[in-house]
Amino acid sequence: MDEMPNQHQVTISVPEAGRRLGIGRNTAYEAARQGQLPTLRIGKRLVVPLVAFEQMLAVQSKSQIVAAELMRRLQREGADKPEPA
Repeated sequence: MDEMPNQHQVTISVPEAGRRLGIGRNTAYEAARQGQLPTLRIGKRLVVPLVAFEQMLAVQSKSQIVAAELMRRLQREGADKPEPA
């Protein structure tokens, strides 16, 4: 049931999303429950829309890049300042 999606598939299972994130099944369902993983409920089934999942990853990646650049700038500015005597 949890196979790699084909190019026409628009959703993946919560366990598959977990595998892609490198987290376990239970952690993936907990992330879904807490709203950290985008999901849709279709009947009794909980699925992850691929578009929303990929956007979530892109936003997270961009946030990490911005944070890393900010840290580099702060470290450079700190290195440029003379130490107090």
